[in-house]
Amino acid sequence: MFALWCDGEPPDSVVIYDVTGEDRLDQAEISAPPLTGDTDRMSLARPPAGWRVTEGSLDLREGRSYEIRAYRTEPYAYLAGTRFTMAAEIPEDRILIQMATQHADVDTFLSPADFRTRALHYC
Repeated sequence: MFALWCDGEPPDSVVIYDVTGEDRLDQAEISAPPLTGDTDRMSLARPPAGWRVTEGSLDLREGRSYEIRAYRTEPYAYLAGTRFTMAAEIPEDRILIQMATQHADVDTFLSPADFRTRALHYC
């Protein structure tokens, strides 16, 4: 997961939803350590020190669809989410986002610099 936030207000948690069916079901909630700067990256396979699963499980399974979102409790806000499957092949140096088109959302891989440029546009 890669997140960029505005105005020095970092997220304090990440939620992964199972969106395979019609409902959005909580899969896992992960609490963030105190974050500084305006970006952070976290591996779901091996969360770094300070990140901890507070609810649910990171047992993500093949054949299921997930959405990940970062949240801030006070003041409440959330960052745009991204849908993914375990079969998604995301290059190590790229960030997966969904670009909205007229007909559907399209998976798009961005470099960290391109992601930063696009994300700061929405600040």
